[in-house]
Amino acid sequence: MDIGLRMDNRLVMKGVLSILSLPGLIQTIDTKKKIQIYLKPESKRTGKLFFSNGKIVHASVGDTVMGKKAFFRMMGWKDIPFEMFELLKDVEVTEQNISMDTMELIIEGTRQVDEIIRLEDRLPVYYKIKGADPENLIITDEEQKTLKLIEPGDFIRNVLDKSSEDDLTIYKTLVHLSEINAISFLRIKVLIIDDNQFFAGIINDVIEKIFKNLFTTLVVGSGEKGIALIEGPNKPDMVISDLIMEGKDGFDVIHIANKHSIPIMILTSERRNRDRIIESGAMYMHKSVLGTDEFTGIFKKAVFDILTSDH
Repeated sequence: MDIGLRMDNRLVMKGVLSILSLPGLIQTIDTKKKIQIYLKPESKRTGKLFFSNGKIVHASVGDTVMGKKAFFRMMGWKDIPFEMFELLKDVEVTEQNISMDTMELIIEGTRQVDEIIRLEDRLPVYYKIKGADPENLIITDEEQKTLKLIEPGDFIRNVLDKSSEDDLTIYKTLVHLSEINAISFLRIKVLIIDDNQFFAGIINDVIEKIFKNLFTTLVVGSGEKGIALIEGPNKPDMVISDLIMEGKDGFDVIHIANKHSIPIMILTSERRNRDRIIESGAMYMHKSVLGTDEFTGIFKKAVFDILTSDH
């Protein structure tokens, strides 16, 4: 099913889900109209809700998470831009994946979100998961099934997406697997590339100060060394690189990082190449903002992209 954004749809409302919650937004819907809501987090995976006769009949997050599971996940999204459209033409849903009463959905979604928030305190969601061999463990069939979903490089979000169970069920399973040491966690690897060792050290210190022990950092002094690590067996999860370097420069690093689907931030004193950097598929940041709220915000966005990426 694809209820796409069409030119003959009318924008009814747009804003950010902060003061106005998703349940609050739902309550504004005219029950006599067909409505499409788009939730647009910073990742590429848009949330969609389709309403007919005032009821939710279809929910999706990206191309993989559907139905009640998608709606419950969207209930936990905060500070997310949204757009609401009235469908002016008679568009039919070819795949209705929600039949549950909308108020019951909201009540159950609220319960699940509250429980997941409590469980997240017991799981390092910013770390990668490493699973033990399920054949050597005394665990239930459902726990074995979840454990087998875990692949190298996975974060909790990847496991949630691959499972057919709702997110709360998987969170509970992962918490128990963690308690019995059936899973362990690895920190995100950040590669810093800068031929100025003094400045590379500053970048490393800022990341450690702001984010404490969330990341493992590795510093190299040339584009060639950075590219070798990106193409090696122990790839980083994220790259921060200078632009102007002898030999392989930042654009060479961007090309290789994109090839391996690794998020990259160019941190440079250059301003002239900003548009070219962004068009090349990297995040741009001027070195003058290092350590500021702007740096923290962009860095958090990069981590969010890592956590919500498809492996």
